[in-house]
Amino acid sequence: MGRIAGPRHSLGMDTKVRITDMRQTRSALRHSISLLTAVAMVAALVTAGVGPAIALTVNRPAAVAAAPAVPLVLPVSTQFDITGFLQEAALGGAGTGPGTGAHQGGSLKVNGMTVIVPSETIVILPANALTWQELFAQAPAPYTGLATGMALADLPAPMSTYEVHVVGNRVGDTYIAGLVNISQQGLNSGAGFINFMDYALGEMRVGGIANDPNCVASAANTVAGGPTCSGARVRINDPQNASLPAGSGRFGRANTPDQRFTVDQDNPTITAGTGFPMCFPRVTTDPSVAGNPDDPQCPLANRPLDVGGVFSMKWTTNDPTIPGLPAFPSAKVQAPFEVGDYITFAGTLVHDGLSPTAGPWAGTAGTYVSAHTIVNNVAIYTAPGTNPAYVITDVTLIGTGGLTIIGAGEAAIRTRFEGMTTDPSRQIHLYGIDINPTTGATTDRDWGFIGVDQGPPTGAVKGRWRFRPPCLAFGTVPTKPDKQCVIGPDGTFLPPTREMRAVIEGLQVQNPANTACVLPQTNMPAVPLGQNCAETAANGIFYGQYHAPITDYIFPENLPGTPVVPNNFEAMPFLGCGGYTSAAATRAGQLNPWPGQTAPTCLSAPVANAGGPYGPVGSGGTVALSGSATGSAPLTFLWTASAGTFSSATSATPIFTAPSVAADTTVTLSLTATNTVGTSAPSTVTILVSKALAPTIDPIANQTVVSGNSGNFAVTGSDPNVPAATP
Repeated sequence: MGRIAGPRHSLGMDTKVRITDMRQTRSALRHSISLLTAVAMVAALVTAGVGPAIALTVNRPAAVAAAPAVPLVLPVSTQFDITGFLQEAALGGAGTGPGTGAHQGGSLKVNGMTVIVPSETIVILPANALTWQELFAQAPAPYTGLATGMALADLPAPMSTYEVHVVGNRVGDTYIAGLVNISQQGLNSGAGFINFMDYALGEMRVGGIANDPNCVASAANTVAGGPTCSGARVRINDPQNASLPAGSGRFGRANTPDQRFTVDQDNPTITAGTGFPMCFPRVTTDPSVAGNPDDPQCPLANRPLDVGGVFSMKWTTNDPTIPGLPAFPSAKVQAPFEVGDYITFAGTLVHDGLSPTAGPWAGTAGTYVSAHTIVNNVAIYTAPGTNPAYVITDVTLIGTGGLTIIGAGEAAIRTRFEGMTTDPSRQIHLYGIDINPTTGATTDRDWGFIGVDQGPPTGAVKGRWRFRPPCLAFGTVPTKPDKQCVIGPDGTFLPPTREMRAVIEGLQVQNPANTACVLPQTNMPAVPLGQNCAETAANGIFYGQYHAPITDYIFPENLPGTPVVPNNFEAMPFLGCGGYTSAAATRAGQLNPWPGQTAPTCLSAPVANAGGPYGPVGSGGTVALSGSATGSAPLTFLWTASAGTFSSATSATPIFTAPSVAADTTVTLSLTATNTVGTSAPSTVTILVSKALAPTIDPIANQTVVSGNSGNFAVTGSDPNVPAATP
């Protein structure tokens, strides 16, 4: 309580009573007998009208010693998960790790909280993956190399806010990120009918007035699609592709105001609802008008018409294995968007002043959506069992394990993957993608397979697949292939991976990593099953598979009222040991500083050594091999040879038996080693196998035989081959 002033009483004299400096609480006053007594005495004097004005000051009693403060004791490490607008973004700084160049870390601020972004962090964007430093290096002007252009504190301020989702651990008093995702807004999207297509700009008007007269050239609107045309302006963020003609992106005309938020270059992110790749024609006038040029990479013929002459909403491409069928509709090329299509789009809001200068409206006032994802509400299917065919994922969620932590059971139960395919006749196979931390090389880990919904009348959504464990055991055949999944041979999803692949059964080799024997795509031949290479279709897409980062991880949770647990980032090898590579080809290492109490000890990749030199050895001879390998245990070995046999091909030191040869022959031996990190590169050695030698007759001493008498003597021979040749 502050100073208290008593009321004034007029008793013929100017009498005042003032009690000052009373800050005791009500309970303290109740126990202050001397104070109450003093107040009572003064009240009595005033009531009797005695004496002049009296000022009474009552002193505070001696303070009671306060209880000692209880120190705040927190766990060493606890989890956090924050989503909000990116307020600040900095490159480098104290505590951000030793990374340099593209490996450099930094910090960010979101919802008023500063979070350290460790060195080696790779940020996941809607259809891209870049290191923290690459976000700065690839920022458009005027931010390039200086700022991200996405933080509210950047100068000049960005036109729009950007959303950051950061998951990490508080270590001591420092918040350290483990996973970082950035988008302009994660749940921000638009939808509507295409009411106008501006071929001169490569732009769609979406959600406007149907048949809007302001969208065509007129006296008042001298350029078609000008400012008075209604609807949201949408362009595809599609950079020039080095493998394509000048001015061509993967799904349309080359245009990218911000290269960090582009379409996916390997997977269809501009698609029909079933995953079939779609496109915006790379022409300046409407190809549906007679006499106007068409885009052979996005041909009008790939949009069939219904009986009424309008564009179809649902169709199946022609079977390329049946002679005599028309070339279109074809699965080998993309299908164009058309006016009247209903699309859902997501991207970044861009001001015209930051867009390229080409086109009649460049540099003028206004904004448009630079889309990285567009889904068209058309259903395009491919002929059953034929290639190319397409698949997409739209739900990827996996648990991180941590079974010793309360609440982790939910992490395993909620693992699931969902998507669509253009070929419901084939199952979908799923793989986690393990990474060699030393080389960045990837290997598929079999997660299992799922049947595909056949649609009405036996199903619900034709082409939909849903992989939701628990599943049947490996090797079983599901009784309801459109509903039941079969788990992979190892029966586990742990450790969780950064990326996964959904593959149409039989097209497992369609891995973007298998590019050594990609064939010319002029005639788009089907992939021969078993051929160990990947092919592309539809303007360079690796068909038959969808390879992308996992979007959601389920971490262990604490129960209400129990201590908050840390996120188990040590269970994620791509963070704990590195190896994951950004879209700009930067291979990351272990996060530093580590977002946890103790950084994991990383397993080392195997390196095989075939030993030697060996030989030469005779035809059919033997030699003891002395192979070895370095790397984290346990290690397994595998020998192969161009000819000959091993006493045990899986032993590091087997006995090699050379082949029987009629001429000197060089045999190549190869040894690989494997551990939980991956398989080593082959270590090779050669052995010269000498041709088989003819046997020799041993000399004998001169013999004396009497004329006319018989005699005998022993003759011996020898085989110079070791071992002896057979026969």
